[in-house]
Amino acid sequence: MKTKLFAAMAVLVAAAMTGCAGQKEAKTTSGINLENLDTTVAPSQDFYRYACGGWMKNHPLTDEYSRYGTFEVLIENNRKQLQELIEGLASKQNEPGSLAQKIGDVYNMAMDSVTLNKEGMAPVKAEMDKIAALKDKKDYPYGSRTAELWYRNLFLKLCLCRSEKQ
Repeated sequence: MKTKLFAAMAVLVAAAMTGCAGQKEAKTTSGINLENLDTTVAPSQDFYRYACGGWMKNHPLTDEYSRYGTFEVLIENNRKQLQELIEGLASKQNEPGSLAQKIGDVYNMAMDSVTLNKEGMAPVKAEMDKIAALKDKKDYPYGSRTAELWYRNLFLKLCLCRSEKQ
């Protein structure tokens, strides 16, 4: 009985070892980019310069930013990727009714400054009149589905923003 159990275990171990033989060895990294350190400074003397000196040297602060770190790099990369995605969707014909078509249409409407300037306040005039007609806090539909739809609709009409460079 013990021999059969031992043989079965040996076969399982051999199968497991064979399955792992073709895999690459996993490399662990610390997540710390050593180029961002300033090793010319002793950490006990000026830890901030030791920890951030390399980053500050490689990424000097420009007049555009009051600060610039890895989160700003992440934000810029994210913004660039989203802009490329949206402009890509807006520049081609998409399947009618699809999310891609809706995104492209909204972007193209927001970027059409000639039409926006010509229409002026006309698209949101009815909503603005509703706001102007409110006389008391009691008139505002707090927490209702009407208020939610009202603000969502108003937000979409008022807040279609162009990129900073256009």
